[in-house]
Amino acid sequence: MKPYGYWLARASEEQKRLLERHHVWTKSIGYLLHPTVRNALPEDARIADIGTGTGIWLAEIAKNLPSTY
Repeated sequence: MKPYGYWLARASEEQKRLLERHHVWTKSIGYLLHPTVRNALPEDARIADIGTGTGIWLAEIAKNLPSTY
């Protein structure tokens, strides 16, 4: 029996497209995390970004939030 492979390609062109879309989107709305959500987070908040593409959002939010998150 042949194992199932990942059927969506991990091509670098697709990753570039997703990264560009992320940057365009965040610049157009002006934030990574909605201010209402950000203001409601407790000091010991934990944020997960699971199975959501390139992981760019989590990498960028980690740079912009307190290290205690």
